[in-house]
Amino acid sequence: MEYYIMDSNIDKASRFLGDFAKLNRLNPDQCTRPSILLSEEIEYLKPYIRIENTRFNNAIRVEIVVNPEIDVYEAEIPSMILQTFVENVFVHVFPGNVKEPSLRLSFKRFSKDVLKCRIEDIGVRFSETSHSKLHTIPMA
Repeated sequence: MEYYIMDSNIDKASRFLGDFAKLNRLNPDQCTRPSILLSEEIEYLKPYIRIENTRFNNAIRVEIVVNPEIDVYEAEIPSMILQTFVENVFVHVFPGNVKEPSLRLSFKRFSKDVLKCRIEDIGVRFSETSHSKLHTIPMA
């Protein structure tokens, strides 16, 4: 956000601040419930992803696809489970040298009680020499 302010990009700074405020409002509610509606999780992930994507100059193409057979206002999932996986994608998969990085979240129903979320990325693959600017993974 500092970059946007220093660059006098008021629209992007306002959007970033709005997303940050939305996450701060949603987070306490979602953290205290064991499960939430899929619609709530998606609405939480959208501003989170926009904030993370800001670090990459919004270069990461993001797609969220929900199979039409899923009622996002009835389907429940464990709260805060997807955010951790999405965070790992942004922390470990998208260094600056990746061409056309993308993140795709898709939801499909296998049966009445089974919902599948698939998180796909186009970025770097994990290797023993991979290093993140935010996390260090000790290798034995």
